[in-house]
Amino acid sequence: MKKWILITLLVAFGAVKGYAAWDSTKPDVTETVATELSDTQANFAAIEAGMAIVAGTTGTSFEVDSDLTNGPGATITETGGVWEGDTANAFEATLIFTDPTADRVITMPNHTGTAAVSGANFDLGAFELRSQTLVLDVATSTAPMTISSTTKVSNLNVDLIDGENPTATFSAATNLYLSGSDGYFAEVVDAGSIKASACDNAEIAASAVHQAELNTAVGSQTGTAQNVEITMNIYSFFPNIYAATTAPTLRAVDDDTDSQVGRFAIGAQDSGGYDVQWRYIASSDLDPSIYVVYNKITGKIEHTWVSEDHPFMDDPNAFPNPFTQFVGDADYEIYLIDNKIVNDLRKKANRNKTMSRVIIEDYQIDLVSIPTFTEKILIEYDEWEDRLGEVIETFDDTKYGKTKTLKRRVVDKLPVEIKYRSLKVK
Repeated sequence: MKKWILITLLVAFGAVKGYAAWDSTKPDVTETVATELSDTQANFAAIEAGMAIVAGTTGTSFEVDSDLTNGPGATITETGGVWEGDTANAFEATLIFTDPTADRVITMPNHTGTAAVSGANFDLGAFELRSQTLVLDVATSTAPMTISSTTKVSNLNVDLIDGENPTATFSAATNLYLSGSDGYFAEVVDAGSIKASACDNAEIAASAVHQAELNTAVGSQTGTAQNVEITMNIYSFFPNIYAATTAPTLRAVDDDTDSQVGRFAIGAQDSGGYDVQWRYIASSDLDPSIYVVYNKITGKIEHTWVSEDHPFMDDPNAFPNPFTQFVGDADYEIYLIDNKIVNDLRKKANRNKTMSRVIIEDYQIDLVSIPTFTEKILIEYDEWEDRLGEVIETFDDTKYGKTKTLKRRVVDKLPVEIKYRSLKVK
């Protein structure tokens, strides 16, 4: 019976490895098969040894050996099959079909390649993966994808950018044009600070340049006596000058320096107190600067200088000092003030009373509790390419064909002519 079942399978398949061929013109199927196999009994025996029909309670399967001599190399069943592989051992590959609930068609593509399975990584190589929806269900704290390319992805619509909701971040902007020819957002140095190099070739609309938008700050100097030099910040506007008695006389600073940018003197012959206040384009120092001139004879503060940035200096690498005229005068000392007091000064200042005036009227030098100077960070625009410091920004000056820089300089020691002190309320 087993042999005739095998013959029937051979008839159904038509031919197996050339050992038998079906001839439909023969009138007697069984006789024809037997006749055509009569001269190939050795081959028939080999076929029978390599292919076995196995009957079970759930169906029938047959086993095929790859070389028809070493036992089953593959087992074909109703639900799939088991393949031995090149090496006859205890490991096989099983293909299982789930019981279909309708007619199913699995089409093998007309390509050479390796099929993907769920239990292993799969590399598509240089080919594309296309889908209407891509769902990545990895848990939070694990990146759902890794991208090597830095090329812009067109039409990418995302809900978060660096963990921030762009709708909430940019909701106040009707139009946001921060990208260059490459389409990227401008690079930032710190939060909220767009690098100037990102806008090298951009033009700012005239309507955007007004007092509310321009990054400016106010500096002031106050004193109890005139005939004093005033050193403003670099890129300052013309100052407002007030004198307690007679109208002040303006003159050039009486020294031999080449640059008078942001510097002048008042009151060659006038007496009485004064206030000078100016607005300037901020240099983005990290902390305010407060200087005072202390009269050792009277024991009082005679002049004060307050600004969110440091004062302009002729010497590009000197420590900023707005009171150079008092250097070397034995009756005076120049103090850089610990700016932990600055918030109190801001609260007390108003339209008619600058922070420098607040110091003159309400504070005195604390000569008992001496603070320790650690460092002061200076941010300076190197207009003439002669300042020390670390380059933190580069500007292409196309008008003059030069590259200029913004530099960061850290000073951890004061010059001998400046001492570090605190203020206290009178």
